[in-house]
Amino acid sequence: MLISNISIENFRCYYGTSSIAFNSNGKITLIYGDSGYGKSSFLQFFRWMFYNDPDFGKTDDKPLFNLMAYNECKIGEIIKVSGQIDFTHLGISYRLIKEQSWSVALKAANAVLKKTEYQLLTEGEDGGYHPFSGNVADQINTILPKGLSKYFL
Repeated sequence: MLISNISIENFRCYYGTSSIAFNSNGKITLIYGDSGYGKSSFLQFFRWMFYNDPDFGKTDDKPLFNLMAYNECKIGEIIKVSGQIDFTHLGISYRLIKEQSWSVALKAANAVLKKTEYQLLTEGEDGGYHPFSGNVADQINTILPKGLSKYFL
């Protein structure tokens, strides 16, 4: 699997929309930084996107959404958390899209998940992306098995 682009919106420490385009000439991409700058959240983003399992650990009480973006909303408004991963596997180009909408409450711990949209698209001969016709979870697990992902994500 080769990842070409990633877009993250309001996921944990990622405020607003952040995008990364990866090198496509076969070189390795290294992600590094000081403690507290989002490396673990970046890996959790992949687990959330691929398996709906962000694996925050038992002692992590932080929400999925970005707290700064959440605090800018009024009670009853909706905050959106989303992501997109464009990747190629065995010559097929995929686009994985996920979006969750949360209703803002007085406290972040009381926010209510309103909606989750999850789709896998494949690139067609026309150059556009079209909905994958099979079981998305099964296809993702075929591309990168969840058990194996522990060693990569």
